[in-house]
Amino acid sequence: MADYSGSFSGSFEGNGSLVVGVNWGNISDAPPTITPFQANSITANTAFRNNFNTNVKNRLNAEGVISSSIQIDYGSISNVPSGIVSSSQQTKDYLPSGVVSSSQQTIQNLPNGTISGSVQVDYGLVSNIPSGIVSSSQQTKDYLPSGTVSSSIQVDYGLVSNIPSGIVSSSTQIVSNLVGQDVVVQSISGSFSGSFSGSFEGNGSNLTSIKATQTNLQETLLVNQNVGGISVGETFSVGTDVEDILRQILIQFIPSTISGIQLRNGGSNISISVREVNSGITTDEFTITVSENDPNLLTPINLSLTASGATTGNFENYYGTSLSVGTNDITISPDEVLNIDSIPSANSANITITARAEDPTDGSILSTSRNYSYVYPFYYGATSTDLSSATGTTLETYLTKLTQTKGTKSVTLVATSEYLYFGYPSRYGDLSTIKDGNNFDVTDEFNKYTITINGGNGWNSISYYLYRSDDTTTITSQTYTFTF
Repeated sequence: MADYSGSFSGSFEGNGSLVVGVNWGNISDAPPTITPFQANSITANTAFRNNFNTNVKNRLNAEGVISSSIQIDYGSISNVPSGIVSSSQQTKDYLPSGVVSSSQQTIQNLPNGTISGSVQVDYGLVSNIPSGIVSSSQQTKDYLPSGTVSSSIQVDYGLVSNIPSGIVSSSTQIVSNLVGQDVVVQSISGSFSGSFSGSFEGNGSNLTSIKATQTNLQETLLVNQNVGGISVGETFSVGTDVEDILRQILIQFIPSTISGIQLRNGGSNISISVREVNSGITTDEFTITVSENDPNLLTPINLSLTASGATTGNFENYYGTSLSVGTNDITISPDEVLNIDSIPSANSANITITARAEDPTDGSILSTSRNYSYVYPFYYGATSTDLSSATGTTLETYLTKLTQTKGTKSVTLVATSEYLYFGYPSRYGDLSTIKDGNNFDVTDEFNKYTITINGGNGWNSISYYLYRSDDTTTITSQTYTFTF
């Protein structure tokens, strides 16, 4: 045994036959057989070292004290060098790379390469897991860097603030909420179900089958004015498409139109001036102006033409003629004859021509009409003949006929020692004033007479008021005004 120097603590079993150079003064419990001079020193020699290496160490290994499975409580250990633990261990703190070589359970932080097989890791307190730690199916609930998970997993990202690119390489189910960063989706193929909150940017060109009942507004809209084609208070039925609603809001539908109805005969328009009673109208054609609707650009359908108010010749005709934008000429066959041969009590009467059609889009009824008015005429002039008791058609012999509806009339009178006359149907009532060409009121210079006459146009026995100047007079073209 080689020589040893230094101190030795602990117990030693043996006969000490080879121990030399011992300072027995350092022995605290020297046996009574040791004499005082033995306290000087005990010098270790080469034989003692060789005996320790050969016998003691081999004895510890033979007893299995160091070489098999152990349990280590690393609760207070801050660092365990690589290779110390060779088999199944339990640890709860920090294990550097390579410490654990098989199935482990850990709850803190594992450096790169620590775990080589299937494990279950509770990363509730883990702030970072370096790339490559987990090589197979795992369950985790916190932060996984790029490439950590290589197969199908279920991840609860309820507490995850950021997920780096490439973490999930295959089918994944995300069951909670992604927070922190905005999510930019380049494209989504297939179907998507569930709810979506937040903002969405895109043109929505491929969104279909969205119902009005499936949309929610952030705030209630208070309708206070008409918008597009929607009137205040208008409602939509359940299931109305969003597109239909938007079209009504943004695009006001404008129905097609028909207008400008005009009767014709022999290629010429029939006058719409006021007509004397018993002046018939013969028509073989009518024209009508048409516009298309917007935005569908369709023209009206189901055109009809009716005449009403005539004492003879009322009719109703239907036409299947296709209408075009602009003026349409439509033949009436056979010719129609319309007339009013008397007006029992009213001041005037009308024959009303009405065209009707239907808008092909919304079914609205379109119409346009024109009146042809009939009256009994006015008479005015100057003559030396006394007509205060005239009958028959005498007035038409001496006076000028004026075919107009009731109202103030201004007429030119010329007289040479003649009476001045102004007559009209008595149903119009009395005149209020008569003024001469100098705008002087000359009402008191006229007398009113009631007569019953006939018209040269074929009407009979109509009561007239005839105003005649008291005396004959001579005037050179003055305009007299007769006011009711």
